[in-house]
Amino acid sequence: VKTPLRELVAVVLDTSACSTWAALCKESSIPKRRSDTEFHVYTYNDLPWPVKDRDAVTRVLWTVNPETGVAHMVAELTEGVVEADAKALRLSTGVTSWTFTPKENGTLVENFAHIDPGGSMPAWVTNMLLVDSPYDTLVAMRDTVASGAYADAEVSFLPNATETAAANEAAELEP
Repeated sequence: VKTPLRELVAVVLDTSACSTWAALCKESSIPKRRSDTEFHVYTYNDLPWPVKDRDAVTRVLWTVNPETGVAHMVAELTEGVVEADAKALRLSTGVTSWTFTPKENGTLVENFAHIDPGGSMPAWVTNMLLVDSPYDTLVAMRDTVASGAYADAEVSFLPNATETAAANEAAELEP
């Protein structure tokens, strides 16, 4: 993505905006914070009828490699912290991650998820969750940062990404 890493990380950190870029996300919040890099996130996902909506609580941990500037976020489903919504099925097993690698002309974005959807689902919904949702999320994330909405965002735990990207590109060119 031809966007600074800082802006992409800021999008993910802005839980109140998840419904504008994360596919199926209806709402999200941070009910418990330990630090800027460790907190719990509550998410309510609006799934198409006839499938019951899902909600989840994840423990989020951000790390940044000080040498490469790569920012990595892991979110593991956990229990407690927020009571389950009666209208939704609580997800209990899964992990998702984002990795943002600074490059000279932008940022390499990688996303991984392995989540037990909790119960049976029609094949068309499973396919939507495996193919359409990740694609739609990445496209909407790109469009969100392209809008300039996060151009002035500051992320407390990130080093100077411009210098790091130049160093990464130089290291890749070395034999």
